[in-house]
Amino acid sequence: QPKFKGFQCGIGFSEEMIRHGMTPSARNVILQETQASEEIANDLHIPIHSSIWNIKRVRLANDLPIAYEDEYFSKTIVPNLTEEIANDSIYKYLSQQGIEFTYADQMLDAVLANEEIAQLLEVPVGTPLIRMYIIAHLKNGTPFNCGTTYYRTDSYQLSQTIFRK
Repeated sequence: QPKFKGFQCGIGFSEEMIRHGMTPSARNVILQETQASEEIANDLHIPIHSSIWNIKRVRLANDLPIAYEDEYFSKTIVPNLTEEIANDSIYKYLSQQGIEFTYADQMLDAVLANEEIAQLLEVPVGTPLIRMYIIAHLKNGTPFNCGTTYYRTDSYQLSQTIFRK
């Protein structure tokens, strides 16, 4: 299993894997249109029950499962998503549409793999995982994407550079 030292938070998965010389891909992709819960609506600054996209997928590097994502995108900002796009890089697709995130708020913690996530990531139940919740924002500060990613700890070592203002 590759160990990604120096993984930078806030960079899209595909971009990060390419930076490490790996081929990114996805499997078990589920794309559905749904309605925003109160929590998701608050994070995306949209009305409750607004139409949103929910994408669930396992992210792979050189065909090895590395992360499981459960993300939401505002349909107002991202009106057209397909499984084909979700199988590739959503952020790359959005960039081609002129939609780019400028910053992301991230919350990190450690959790143990439950049965479902353990099976998807091909690790034993109870394996320590890094859980990251993000809210990605456009240049004008509008949030357009939020969600949770579970990273295998045998594959990732997160690092951040902190700048003092």
